[in-house]
Amino acid sequence: MVFQEIIDPVKIKTTLTQNISPSDSMVFATIEKARKQQKLLLEDTAILLNAPPPLTSHIVEAASEVNERVHGKVITFYGVCYLSDFCINTCRYCGDNIYSSRKEWNGITSEADNNVYSALAKYKRVLTPELFEKDIKALLSKYPPLKELCILTGESPSLDVDRLIDYLKLLANLYKNKIILNIPPLSVSDFRKIRESLPNRTLHFRVFQETYDPDIYEREHPEYDWGNERVKKMENLLLAHYKGTPPKRNFEFRCRSQSRALTAGFDEVGLGVLFGLNDGEFGSKYEILALQMHAEYLYENFGVSWISISFPRILSSKGIKYNIPKEISENELLKIVSVTRLAVPKAKLIITCRERAEFRRRIRSIINIEDFEARPGPGGNLDDQNVLFQMEIQDRRKGKEILEEMRKDGYEVR
Repeated sequence: MVFQEIIDPVKIKTTLTQNISPSDSMVFATIEKARKQQKLLLEDTAILLNAPPPLTSHIVEAASEVNERVHGKVITFYGVCYLSDFCINTCRYCGDNIYSSRKEWNGITSEADNNVYSALAKYKRVLTPELFEKDIKALLSKYPPLKELCILTGESPSLDVDRLIDYLKLLANLYKNKIILNIPPLSVSDFRKIRESLPNRTLHFRVFQETYDPDIYEREHPEYDWGNERVKKMENLLLAHYKGTPPKRNFEFRCRSQSRALTAGFDEVGLGVLFGLNDGEFGSKYEILALQMHAEYLYENFGVSWISISFPRILSSKGIKYNIPKEISENELLKIVSVTRLAVPKAKLIITCRERAEFRRRIRSIINIEDFEARPGPGGNLDDQNVLFQMEIQDRRKGKEILEEMRKDGYEVR
């Protein structure tokens, strides 16, 4: 396991086991250490994660204090544009996986990129350049000027890096601020192509590991079912481009993707896991220690000054049937985000419209970034009624309503 230089599963589990039942005095001493902005070791983070429930409020309070001291009472909005939901991966939990049904969708005209995909055209789509431009303009008209704009795509050979760059150049003519790429992992050379195509822009690469547990990761990203009709129709393509194995099955390639982006000259990177996947002995606690290890590795080895960490939870999606392995409650999420704030105080923490409006307001004092009226599907900024979303989001309020709520609560919004 070469990736152990980034995260060490054995060390994580050992650390959590050794600190399984911390005393109240140990928890309070660790909270005080964090308040003084002293670096928390993995053992310290494990103590906070294993703290008894009655002490959670003290952790949350400290997290709020540290967040305001380090980052100010400031929230940054980022806009979202889904360029494509074509995807050849097998993620069991995702509404855009290779098997998922899209029969319910009857909105914006789809684009079949070649004959291989023609049978899937009514299910999946890549925005045409014309629709992409309209979707971006629709988003920018809702809240100018957005400081950050995130482009998301599925993984497909029909949207290679050269074609993606054409879209990014189109975006650059419409938008002058930071561009976030939440796209499948690339090679250093392909990341460098993007960097060189946008030399004067702040570029942020964001990808979620989904889970840092290699065994659970393998379970959630299975091999292709060659008996499936959609897989059969793409058999030649899947064999030619991916040697018959879903590319996302490569745990290490994904885990090293932020490092490759920084090597290629990207300015910033983002981390995250999908909470609800890890049903192992330590569940989400394991993921938080892994995120801490990964962030520290990037800080130490690349000198990167800007890392974001996202905390999405699995949501239901049309077109698939999936039982969440281990759901986590809002109270659990509040605690683990608070612990992350204390463990990685420099990181920018993100909460999105996946969460209920009430919870977003409750957790806001310990986070830094929120999505602006995200509608997770290609064309979602143009038509959020007929576009089929990747997941069923919980906060469907208009961005301006959320903005007013933030300002009412005393936040500076960027």
